[in-house]
Amino acid sequence: MSVQKRKEKDLGLPIAELDVEKLIVFVQERPALYNFNLKDYHSKDIADKLWEEVGKYMKAPTADCRSKWASLRNAYARHMRQEKTYVPSGSKGTKKKQWYLAEVLSFLTDFVGQHRTMSSSLRPNVRQAG
Repeated sequence: MSVQKRKEKDLGLPIAELDVEKLIVFVQERPALYNFNLKDYHSKDIADKLWEEVGKYMKAPTADCRSKWASLRNAYARHMRQEKTYVPSGSKGTKKKQWYLAEVLSFLTDFVGQHRTMSSSLRPNVRQAG
């Protein structure tokens, strides 16, 4: 048995073969993994514990589950940005086909694409001498 095959056997499914819909359900059941408004979201210990649970249920390495989740979350955020900016042009403008996981990931709508940043436009205007 090759080293790669043995590693896959010992660690569970390779990341490409993870059941993404099952992963989404397990993460959705643990809001502290995606809801930045929760106190537990900011706790690394709690997040690590929750990801270990997800990995156990998925029968896959925790790191693979986290990585796949990050990829799915980013893809959903990209989908949402494209939906917001997509406008069919001309009389033959057709509706764009929805991404196959958009509905399943819709619980993330309030948590993707919103970055808490401090904009320079929020600072009071300061007149410069001169």
